[in-house]
Amino acid sequence: MTTYLFYGDDQAASRNNLYEIKKKYTDIRELNGDKLLPKDLESILGTESLFGNETLLIENLFSRLRSKDKDACVQLLINYNGNRDILIWEKKSLTKLTTNKLPKSWVIKESKPPALLFNFLDTVVPGSHQQATKILASLRKSTDDGLIFIMLTRHVSSLIQARSATSLKLPPWQIGKLKSQAGSWEISKLVLFYDELYKIDYKIKTGTTKLDLGSQLDILLLQVLG
Repeated sequence: MTTYLFYGDDQAASRNNLYEIKKKYTDIRELNGDKLLPKDLESILGTESLFGNETLLIENLFSRLRSKDKDACVQLLINYNGNRDILIWEKKSLTKLTTNKLPKSWVIKESKPPALLFNFLDTVVPGSHQQATKILASLRKSTDDGLIFIMLTRHVSSLIQARSATSLKLPPWQIGKLKSQAGSWEISKLVLFYDELYKIDYKIKTGTTKLDLGSQLDILLLQVLG
């Protein structure tokens, strides 16, 4: 029996890791971690498949809001010592505090964005359009625009918090770095930046634009960084 956990900010990569491991199995039972109840999971774990080879796939259990049901389900998985393999996939990144509590026997794989993506985010300051787009061009050779957009939106949100003196639950060195970068911005322009990112996301999801995500991002960067 092996339990696999796939997670990380690079969802495309973690999904691919899950897809590759799924090829090993022919009998997979999928469970929605968002709504999974302890009594149901306990019943499933306690009942072996007819042929003894059923694999469980649980998505978004660790990512759901904290609750007694969630904690109980996680504990059931931690304590499980049966014969079936278990695949767990999470849509969000997990903290070290969470993963450090998991059994050493688990195969845990985090999919991190490439270092070049963080280099790009570091260049997001007024007047840096040329430098930012140069790095972005290299980044796009191996990274999906969707991941770039998600990470940029999250980063701009953090800059707004750093600029407005909102407390951030981050390591001191990271907070210092964010505050230094945020100091290059007027708070009103950061808020505008975030609002425009939100509008792009809305247009893409509702199909109310003919431009693809990459093109809209290029236009916005020219407007805010030029």
